[in-house]
Amino acid sequence: MKITRNRLREMVIQELLNKSIDYGGDEVIRSDFRSSKFDEDTDRIKALLDGMESIIRDDEQLEKQDLEYLKNHNLVMLQDKISFIEGAIAAKIDGRIDESE
Repeated sequence: MKITRNRLREMVIQELLNKSIDYGGDEVIRSDFRSSKFDEDTDRIKALLDGMESIIRDDEQLEKQDLEYLKNHNLVMLQDKISFIEGAIAAKIDGRIDESE
């Protein structure tokens, strides 16, 4: 792969912006040194979940029914949404999603 001056500039900028580059050969070429919106969104979601965990551990005001609701309602909704996303990814990879729709 020939690296032009512009390509090298793009790679350096991406290196500075991206915190989680996998330096494993094919993965670097495939990613083209571009961070994705999904990485940024995932980082924000993980931070929110870390905050929730801290609240659960540290907040003395949470009552049993609060925790039960979180577990039986909110976490179920999150798990359902993650499953839906996994299904959409699998369908897209397998070509079962018609992009013209």
